[in-house]
Amino acid sequence: RRINPRLRVRGVLVTQYTRTEEERKALDVLRSSQLPVFKTVIRFSKRVGAATFARMPLVEFSPWCAAAIDYRELAEEILGEDGVVNGKS
Repeated sequence: RRINPRLRVRGVLVTQYTRTEEERKALDVLRSSQLPVFKTVIRFSKRVGAATFARMPLVEFSPWCAAAIDYRELAEEILGEDGVVNGKS
């Protein structure tokens, strides 16, 4: 905040989520905290590493893998918070 006082945290983004019992409990604890947490979680997918290795955006490399779907859902969540629907505010 010293560098950019206008900067604000929109929320905590959980990534590489695998839905184990431990991760579900950790997510519950995180969501019950005072921190803002995005509703969308990004599921683990081996395709993320493969897309990185191929130097391609995930949504082009593997558009229907779980993580790519989740990232699109995150974009919709953020745009919805900003009041932007279908590119219009």
